[in-house]
Parts: sequence; C-alpha cells; structure tokens
Amino acid sequence: MKKENEFEIIISQVNWNGGDNNENRIGLTSSYFDNLYKDFKLGSFNESTRIIIKESNFRLPEDQSKPILLFATGTGIAPYIGFLQELEIKKKLGQSINKIIFYFGSKNKNYDFIYEDYLINCDKENIIDKLYLAFSRDQEEKMYIQNAFVNNFNDNKSYYDIENSYIYVCGGVSMGQSLNNELEKNLGKEFMLKLEKEQRYIKEFWGK
Repeated sequence: MKKENEFEIIISQVNWNGGDNNENRIGLTSSYFDNLYKDFKLGSFNESTRIIIKESNFRLPEDQSKPILLFATGTGIAPYIGFLQELEIKKKLGQSINKIIFYFGSKNKNYDFIYEDYLINCDKENIIDKLYLAFSRDQEEKMYIQNAFVNNFNDNKSYYDIENSYIYVCGGVSMGQSLNNELEKNLGKEFMLKLEKEQRYIKEFWGK
C-alpha cells in the first residue's frame, strides 16, 4: 500500500554500441538512477534527485461503459499501471469498470517483462478482460504488439464495442507508427481520425 505523496517511477537502463569504435555506451539518466538504486540496496543511499511531474492526457474515460484498448511497449506501461490500480479500487468498492483489452510488448519475456506479476494478477482478477503479450526476440520470427493486434482482431471485434472505444498507445515512435498503420487498415483511417478528433485516440511516444 502506497503512502500519501508516494509514487512509482519506471526506468529502463539504456545501453548500445556506437561511435567510431563501436563502443558500448550507457544512457546518462538511466545509469544515474541505476547507481542510486545500487547505493540504496547497499544501505548507503544519501543522494537526492529532482523529478518534474507534468500533467498527462492519459486519463480513464468518465463513462465506465466505454471499452478501452491499451497498447504499450517497455516502460510505456507506466500510465496503465495507474489505470489498473484505479480500476482495481473501483471494483473492490463494487463499482462498474471499463472493459480492458491490453497489448503489452517487449524484447524478452525473461528480461524485460516489467510488472509481470501485477499484469497476470489483473488478468486473473478480471481487471483486464483480455491480455495479449508480444516478445519480439523470444522466437525466430519477430512478434510485435501490432502483430498481436492483427492476429487477434477478428476474434475480438465482436467482443468489444469498437464504435465507442478508447484507444491509448504509449511507447517508442516506430512502434506507434507501425501500430497506427495497422489500426487504420483494420478500423479505417476515417474512424481513427474521428477517434483522435474526439480525444479517444490518445498517444505518447518517445525515442525511436
């Protein structure tokens, strides 16, 4: 149980090979927080850091009858954890909650399936109605969340009210572009423009 004024942050440590010598490089901010965490685990935590909290346009619909499609890769799961926690409380209070279709993707299940236990439990407790996972590097043919959406579209289109749905997408830019192409192909470009105009297609992207 969180204390008042307590919040969680999700950070993925960035590393890559680059430069003239193809050297291994690490992200400045993510490695900084990694070192803070290691110091904390060692009992020598005496640092502070500044975090700026910005307003987000990721909010649950006020109408609980509206179905929601959530798409996230990696740390893009962050806003949805807040969604699920809110829905979990509402359900415990006996209130009705939105139908949730959740697509989550990352590279490797054993390496970066963050919040695995919580997602599986939300699926088990029917906070999430349908959970689809896509781990792109765990098989020879890469599988992304846009592939999971297409592969399950025909089975799901009668399960939720597409016309009244909300769609949220959070993750990398390339994922967002690829997923948007598949959404337009399967739901129609005009419909996706309509959702965006009505603020029912909410996106947040970063990186590449």
